[in-house]
Amino acid sequence: MWLSRFLTVPGESMCTHEATEFSGSASEFWNNAERYSQGVDVYGNSDSANVYVLPALLAMRPMTRVVWVSRDIHSVAKSMRAAGMGQAVDGLKTLKYMFDLYIEYFDLVVDFNALSNPEICRMVWEFCLPDIPWDWGRWGQFADRKICYSKENPMPMKSFNKFLGWVRQELHEFRKEQAR
Repeated sequence: MWLSRFLTVPGESMCTHEATEFSGSASEFWNNAERYSQGVDVYGNSDSANVYVLPALLAMRPMTRVVWVSRDIHSVAKSMRAAGMGQAVDGLKTLKYMFDLYIEYFDLVVDFNALSNPEICRMVWEFCLPDIPWDWGRWGQFADRKICYSKENPMPMKSFNKFLGWVRQELHEFRKEQAR
């Protein structure tokens, strides 16, 4: 969530957080992206769930830049518990499996803890927003802010039905391809 806010530069870029949940297909995702990003040149989605449908997303927009923020699943589970979210270690293991499966699609992998380093954030910024100059002032505004789900800022109730249908379809297609 922090990264989505940091990379959203008013009038320049829009980086949503967890936007895949509103899509039942790659075309719907990209149509939604067009609506979200009206008036800006760059659109991104900070969402680990992208990995479940990454080949489909890239098939429609092959020049999309893909960044993975790597974090130990036990640390993620601990953070989720602290935020009052159900601990889903199996789900986290599946994310890691999908990352390993699709590693060739990732252009940049950054360690979560390294995001506290301004030079690492600058590298991510320049990779994702190459035409927007790095802004030290913006970094200063965001460096010490904790923007995430927590007990004080709980994850809203969500329906993942549309997205889960898409994931099932993509996994079905993947299995068929693997069987060939």
